[in-house]
Amino acid sequence: MLLDEIKHLHIAKQKNNFPLHYHETFCISFIRKGLEQLDIAGKSILSEHGQITITNPYELHASPLAHKDIHLSFDTLYISEELMRYFLGGQNIKFDKRQITDTACMQLYDSLIQARVQMNDINIQQALSQFIPLLAQHAQWQKEDHQDIIPRRWQEVHAYIDNNLTQKIKLDQLAHIANMNKYSFSKQFKRSTGMTPFNYVLMKKVFAARQLIDIHTDLTQLAYQFDFTDMAHFSKTFKRFVGLSPKSYKSQYYTSA
Repeated sequence: MLLDEIKHLHIAKQKNNFPLHYHETFCISFIRKGLEQLDIAGKSILSEHGQITITNPYELHASPLAHKDIHLSFDTLYISEELMRYFLGGQNIKFDKRQITDTACMQLYDSLIQARVQMNDINIQQALSQFIPLLAQHAQWQKEDHQDIIPRRWQEVHAYIDNNLTQKIKLDQLAHIANMNKYSFSKQFKRSTGMTPFNYVLMKKVFAARQLIDIHTDLTQLAYQFDFTDMAHFSKTFKRFVGLSPKSYKSQYYTSA
């Protein structure tokens, strides 16, 4: 179902900074109120009410609060690279332009959210078939997949992390896979990804756990499943990367879906 392949998140009055991280999907946000700050590629981009902002898959970015007194509210759609290609005839795209102010895009964005709320695959497909080609007019065509930006030498390390997210992942193990001592590995890993190995693993655990949350999820059990020390640790880390606690995410996600 397309409902399972496109994720929607609504944040009202963002209260926390989003640290440096990335998504494996296109991250498409519609600013409803306030001012968003997007730190990406050495630039800080400010977007206001009515603008759409976009990051590409695997693109490191942070979203600190622009100002503590400005209450930022926004919606975010997470659309996979595969889904984008499907509606673009197999073509890959990359957004160099981070802000889009296009009335038709905004209207279709809301139509897509509404179709998702209705849980209607036919309406979702129709909305995507209009929204994605229009959005692509603001992008550039490219030959390679976005995952190709991850340096080849780190593929085994990333694969090990992805395959062991429910386990305790130790720095020594990762360094051994890279055939490096842990000090050199830590420095080169951060240079390569922009994140320390520790924070990268936490981010991957949180995003993997988020994919499993539904109306029936036992959040405490989920926390232990991904090797968090307790629910408090899981909740704090989840909120750091997602912007909501697991409980709030579960509640808002499934009352609007």
